[in-house]
Amino acid sequence: MLAYKNVYSLQDGRLVKNKENKIEYCDENGKKRVKTNPTYKDFARVGKYPLKEEKAPSYDSEMEELIVSYIVEDGYIVPKYEIKAKEGVEE
Repeated sequence: MLAYKNVYSLQDGRLVKNKENKIEYCDENGKKRVKTNPTYKDFARVGKYPLKEEKAPSYDSEMEELIVSYIVEDGYIVPKYEIKAKEGVEE
């Protein structure tokens, strides 16, 4: 599978799936360049990384809520899960 179909960027904490098989960047001389068929390493230089799938923890959906956030770690975008008690629900 081509790299461009598997990379995402983070914008305001949300995942944005890449849709183009090219990247635009500035070289060391400041000249704008376009690279077609970029590799994962090329995408990483412009802030786009593959998503590392991690299983969400189990939780009681009536009493708790699952909050998902994303971070870049070791060349991947990794989901981080947090379970919080719902407000207004008595145990």
